[in-house]
Amino acid sequence: MTAKSLNFEVLFYQAEPLGGRLRLAETVTIDLKPMKDYQIYLHMIEFPPIVKRGQHVLILLQNAVGEFVLANKDIYPKGISRMVGGGMDAGEDPAVAAARELAEETGIEIKPKALTPLARIAAHITDATDDQLTFVTHLFYYNLGEHLVQPQDDIKSVTNLTEEKYFELLRRYEQLPRTINDKHGFAWFDYGQLYSFIHRLAINEFRHLK
Repeated sequence: MTAKSLNFEVLFYQAEPLGGRLRLAETVTIDLKPMKDYQIYLHMIEFPPIVKRGQHVLILLQNAVGEFVLANKDIYPKGISRMVGGGMDAGEDPAVAAARELAEETGIEIKPKALTPLARIAAHITDATDDQLTFVTHLFYYNLGEHLVQPQDDIKSVTNLTEEKYFELLRRYEQLPRTINDKHGFAWFDYGQLYSFIHRLAINEFRHLK
């Protein structure tokens, strides 16, 4: 582990006091270029449906003026946005899945090789009954340049965030309600502790690209 990686790991121990145990694993190589592999251990009351998918892809999008472009969906609590992305088909390459999701949700069609891999995150999650599962997120980065986003599929709209506003979003993730939502069957706090970690890791890996 390099000194830079060590500092990065300490940052998460300080920034994520949410009951999760974090370990930085060895670097692995998948698809386009060497991609860092992270693991996080979380306890949840109930598994949010999304983590039962097994794995998915997310893309950190940046527009021409340097803002981060995140998606809004009707299901999200007020003030919550998430990176564009979604589930993977059986046997689908992560980069191919990311390019497909980008087209489906924004109307922007690119080749998979245009994406920059950021990291792969394996979340090992235990619920209140001690059931366990692993949910893998493949993270990518793409600079939209002059591409115009046209929200499609289940994307209601997009939000353009400066870096400062991006970190405000992470704090909102960490403050979501801990009680079970009767409509959705899970606690948004459990969703938030996972996605706060994922989004924080994404922007830190993005900074390492510079």
